[in-house]
This record gives sequence, structure tokens and C-alpha cells, in this order.
Amino acid sequence: METGSYNLNPDELENVFAISAADSLYIASALVQDLTTKTTCPVKRFIGTIGRAGMAFMVPPKDPEIRSYDKIDEWYQYDHKEFDGTMEDCFKGTSLHISFSEASQAVNIDFSGGRDVEAYFLETLISVHDRETWIAEIDVLGALRTPQDRLIRWLLGSRPCNCGPESARGTKLISIDNFAEMIVPPRQAGIIRANGNWQARLAAASICMAQGYKLILKPEGTCWGCLSKASLGNITVISIVEDTSKVVVIL
Repeated sequence: METGSYNLNPDELENVFAISAADSLYIASALVQDLTTKTTCPVKRFIGTIGRAGMAFMVPPKDPEIRSYDKIDEWYQYDHKEFDGTMEDCFKGTSLHISFSEASQAVNIDFSGGRDVEAYFLETLISVHDRETWIAEIDVLGALRTPQDRLIRWLLGSRPCNCGPESARGTKLISIDNFAEMIVPPRQAGIIRANGNWQARLAAASICMAQGYKLILKPEGTCWGCLSKASLGNITVISIVEDTSKVVVIL
């Protein structure tokens, strides 16, 4: 990467998800849109700063933390009811927040003249909150580097459908309607109902990847009935979810 002053080795920037330089923020597109959105531009530019001098290369923590639900008074939060086919957004209280841990490291640069501007890696936390409750830290780009057999996207392209809830009848799946039900391993394959909420879908996908689940993302405008009939090679989605308990579908 050439900045005009520095030559940076791209191999050292693999984990960078955003850059703050001068009055601009350059952010990986995956962090600001739904994961099923296809884009020709992997980076988006925004006007703004993080209030720090120099060129900051923002990276996630090595081991992002996830809330545990192991207290007796928290058991009521996960129920795992049977999925009735209704596509809802049960994660309306979800929000994403950014903060800095103060851990930083100078970037190995080849200085080539010009004014000396500090360049450094800055550990940056993307936190998921459910209203006022902290849920997890997420590594979105790390989740997207998951092998394709564990993260399945774009099965239906962008074709919309007009199916109703009855299209899901006959499928034995559970509904995952809050983060406790997502983090506590489901007893069978489940549906995360975050329909139309890209921030919640982004958070859920990152958490599920960190939990070791196999994840299938439903494109917007489609239903579970259509997705269940879609094929991955010679295997249908419904056969994938019936094969193991660690499969989660995000509506």
C-alpha cells in the first residue's frame, strides 16, 4: 500500500477493517451493510475522524469476548421455541458500538520522505449491545474468512418471493429470538429471526461463527420455504439443517 509517504506491506494489513487518516475514515464495506449485499467496492470512505493524530489502522482484539449465560437467574432468557414460519425482527434493540482499548503498535513502514506522520495499529472494539446490555465483541472480517462450508451466502441471489408463513410448515426448527438463545448452544438447528435488521444480522453472523456454528444467510426479500428448497451442490438446505444441531439460519 502506498500512502505518498510510506510503503506498507499488504500482508501486515490482513486484519485491518478501517483506517483513519486526516479527515477521512476508510471502512471495509462488510461492516456497514448486510452480509448478503454484493458490492463492487470493498472499502467505503466517510468524512470524519476518531480524534487521534496520525494514520490509525484499526484492528480487532485477538480474542473477542462473548457474554456467557451461566447464572441461574439468566436461564429464563433462553427457551428455544419451535419456529412457526413467521419472519420477524426480534432484535430491534441491537446496536453496534466502537471503542478503543488503548493497545497500539507502530506500523513497520518504509519512510520515503515528506512530513513525518505517525502510523500505527490501534486495537478497536466493535461491541454488540442489546439495548443497555453488553453482549459481545465481534470480528466481522474474521467471520467472513470462515471456510465456505461453514458460512453459506447468496444461495438465492436477489430474487424476491411472495410466500407466506405456511411455506415453513413441516420443518422442525427452533426460533432463536434473543442473544441468550443464540449463545447458549441450541439443542437443534435454529432460525435467528432478525428480518430486515442488517446490524443484528451482522452481529449474529459474527457471534455464530465464533461459536463454531454452520451458518446460512437468507437473502432479503425471500422466505424460509424458498431457502429450504435451495441446493448447495447436490444437497438441499433443509437436508443440511436436519443433519446437525449446530446449524443456524439467519432470516
